[in-house]
Amino acid sequence: MQWIQTMLLAHRQSISGLTAVVGALFLAAPLHARPEDDPFHYCETDPNIIATADVNCNGIARPDERDPQGNDCLDISEYPGGGIFGPCETNDDTPYSWPCDTYTDPTDDGLGATCNTLPFPTDPDMDCFGDSAGPIGICDNCPGLYNPAQEDSDNDGVGDLCDNCPTASNPSQRDTDNDGFGDSCDNCRDVPNPMQLDPDLDLVGSACDNCANHANIDQADNDADNAGDVCDNCPDLPNSDQADNDADNAGDVCDNCPDLPNADQADSDTDNVGNVCDNCPDLANSDQADNDADSLGDLCDNCPDLANADQADKDADLVGDICDNCPAISNPDQSVSRLTTVDGEAIGRACEYSTEGGAGCSTSDTGTTPWLPFALFAIAGAAIAFSRRRQDPGGSIE
Repeated sequence: MQWIQTMLLAHRQSISGLTAVVGALFLAAPLHARPEDDPFHYCETDPNIIATADVNCNGIARPDERDPQGNDCLDISEYPGGGIFGPCETNDDTPYSWPCDTYTDPTDDGLGATCNTLPFPTDPDMDCFGDSAGPIGICDNCPGLYNPAQEDSDNDGVGDLCDNCPTASNPSQRDTDNDGFGDSCDNCRDVPNPMQLDPDLDLVGSACDNCANHANIDQADNDADNAGDVCDNCPDLPNSDQADNDADNAGDVCDNCPDLPNADQADSDTDNVGNVCDNCPDLANSDQADNDADSLGDLCDNCPDLANADQADKDADLVGDICDNCPAISNPDQSVSRLTTVDGEAIGRACEYSTEGGAGCSTSDTGTTPWLPFALFAIAGAAIAFSRRRQDPGGSIE
């Protein structure tokens, strides 16, 4: 029995020793994760990235990055057969080497000693340009957005994919109105307009264009009413409401006939009242006085105190028939006769003895009575003779 116990003890000791030797061998070799667990394994496998990748932002392109021993800084483990432990690649040109180069990657974190930076690089968008790492900090020109080509058309250090003005240099990315377009290219930098609409193509967005449908890149506004001169219906008088009651494209505040359409704004007598609404279009009368309210201004009305919209003037003496003391005979001076009508109205001197009287000269529909003056003279003469005979003592009275 003693010898059996001795053999078992020896066996146990040999097993322990072998275990210790195997353990020591395993511990001597650095442990590497599988390639798919390496945080940056994609940087050596993606053909779109491998030529330019710079995860740790040290300014050295990925394929050119080597440690003093000439080994690739980003070691990638290889696992032929899928074993737990296996040879790991320390140089892109040397498929396998054993053990892993502990000088190249002493911390076994996937970064070589000369390339290792703190804090650990991050590359959430997996484009192999670090979002935080290395001596210059972030080197991804669009952190958080996959853009392995790092295009930057305007060379402002901000990648096209995330640049709010990809064709206009603006390193600060200032966006005053927060509409997603940088001030350098925003067609309304103080007014949010994420659609950047510009129907008149004058480079001024419709949201802030003072003539949204008429190109006016200079935005001239002479009367400062926020309606540009090229579309302002009163460019010299402020009228922000652009009211135009008669729809003739002349605003009410400057329309010389605000209630009657007159696009040409014709004003023959230059009295600031348009011809189409001027009650004396050929005689300046800016006050438009019309005493008899017949739509003819006093200044040109041939009967200013009697309404006569038709302005009838039979004798063409510029005095209307209804107020002419001789409507059938021209008498522009309207001089008055000593005679009157039977109603006591004055008779124009020009028609005093005319059979074409009028305006009260007639006592019938046929005109003036021709014997009336002679009868009056005869009566007057008889009265005088009678008076003299009464005063003559030598006379006789029949």
